[in-house]
Amino acid sequence: MSPKRSHPSEASSMSYHKRQKSLNILFEQIVQAADNVLNDIPKIQKTVEAMFPQNANDLLDTLACWNYSCDRAKDPGGNWTSRGRAILDMRLQMIVYNEQYESFSQLQKLKLSCLPAPSDFAQKWGQCQSNLDARLLCLRPPDARGLPLCTLHDIFRRYLAAQMPLPQASESAIKAMEAAAQLCASMGRSFSTKDYDSNAVPQLRDLPENARTLTFDNCICGILDKFKRGYALNPTTDLHHGTVDGALLTEGILITLCEMKEETSDAYMQAARSYDLAVKVLRDRGAQAFLEQGAPMFLEQGAPMFLLCVIGPWLLVAGGFHDGKNVIVEPLGDV
Repeated sequence: MSPKRSHPSEASSMSYHKRQKSLNILFEQIVQAADNVLNDIPKIQKTVEAMFPQNANDLLDTLACWNYSCDRAKDPGGNWTSRGRAILDMRLQMIVYNEQYESFSQLQKLKLSCLPAPSDFAQKWGQCQSNLDARLLCLRPPDARGLPLCTLHDIFRRYLAAQMPLPQASESAIKAMEAAAQLCASMGRSFSTKDYDSNAVPQLRDLPENARTLTFDNCICGILDKFKRGYALNPTTDLHHGTVDGALLTEGILITLCEMKEETSDAYMQAARSYDLAVKVLRDRGAQAFLEQGAPMFLEQGAPMFLLCVIGPWLLVAGGFHDGKNVIVEPLGDV
């Protein structure tokens, strides 16, 4: 008897509850850290008034801001303005008294910079991208933009420059035309959950995206290497994780991510968030396997990756780049 497979909705539900548990734990840690600061404030206030009577007003103003910030953080639905975020960086001149607030500040900043998992981000990006501290520079909305990718890494300039007709008699042109014809004939159909691939991880076998990925692989056979299906992205520096529909690796380094979705889904925004997680996986100092295979050098170059977004019958090629601070994603051509 074959083992029972989890239904996609069950897997999604378990993933949601796991993420929610992580958020709840973080909130509990923030509340505890805030209480520690609030308990310390009266003691610090007395010390300040006794030792620094000349500068007491400025120091007491900082403590008042700390008090406001901690009270605000204990409200799970509180809306943080830019002024509120700036208070998280306020410190006293007496370094010894900053320790508790420093711990609280780091936890609260982690909560404020937290984006949803890729699938949720694709649905709620309008809310998420309003957070200037955490937004991805992916042209959604239009003012969320970085420098053009072609100026950031030569691979993108070369890709854009190479978008010209191939020599008709060349072997690569023949293979490309065959792949294009097969993609046009295949990718527009409605995919059934019964068309699963036995090599896929169990929780993905019943997903239409897996059947779509399998068909895509068959169409591009001979043009690109086969994608690793259901590739997990689990950075330790993010509260969330993700699983991309396909990934291409060279010597253990991710070079291409692929998201396969039906027309009603936003594969581009999901791919952008997946790229964000991929960068964090590379930056994760615990990922020793990556470190041994050139991840630091790849990160120094901006971790350039191609992002293939298959949206029903449409194919969009985008690029991803990390400038050391921001994630920059943009389309590299028309669908």
